[in-house]
Amino acid sequence: MNLGKGMFGNPMLLAGIAATAVILSAVYLLTMFQKVMLGPLDKPENKDEHVHDLTWNEKLVFGVVVAFALAMGVAPGPVLDRSAPTVGALVDTYRARLGEAMASPQGPARMIQPGGSKRGPAFPLRRPQGGMQ
Repeated sequence: MNLGKGMFGNPMLLAGIAATAVILSAVYLLTMFQKVMLGPLDKPENKDEHVHDLTWNEKLVFGVVVAFALAMGVAPGPVLDRSAPTVGALVDTYRARLGEAMASPQGPARMIQPGGSKRGPAFPLRRPQGGMQ
């Protein structure tokens, strides 16, 4: 393992660590949910008559939230279309500022590629493929 190549000198190792962390986090979350939400009622204060299930209006609110989340997963277009102008303006401002930085390499936001050359950004400037243009 060569750590002298910069912050991301070994991307496969970092990807493996990140994937392992995601898997372990999911295992922990699901185990915790199972124990807390689906476990036995072993405490006497939870078996008392003052503890009830959800009422009809709580179920209604929960149902609306679940329906909205499912709708966003199936058809996210209306929400994304509403945010497209703002995201487009942000990208345009970013590109303008990037152009200014590239025009004056000695300015406050210098453009330095890995290896020390001042030729421009280390990534391609392309518009994203898809709906926002």
